[in-house]
Amino acid sequence: MEKADQIRIAAHAWDYAITLCIRTLPQGPECEALIACDQRPTISNIRAALAIGRGRPWLALIEAALIEIALAAIDDVLHEADRDHRD
Repeated sequence: MEKADQIRIAAHAWDYAITLCIRTLPQGPECEALIACDQRPTISNIRAALAIGRGRPWLALIEAALIEIALAAIDDVLHEADRDHRD
């Protein structure tokens, strides 16, 4: 699979997961946290989404999307780490 395809799949997985999760929550702080995560997917916002998802059936969707994101990034991360270790 091409790198661009992996990135596209990861982005679609994230959009699908976070949108579906937002739709399942009533208005309130949890929903607002997921909306913030969708609009600005920072590490702290993603960690908040994972915390909110504990015990919820949609947590698996978020985790699966994050796995796709990790798979799309793994070559870059591991190659950079390998270069750092060789220097």
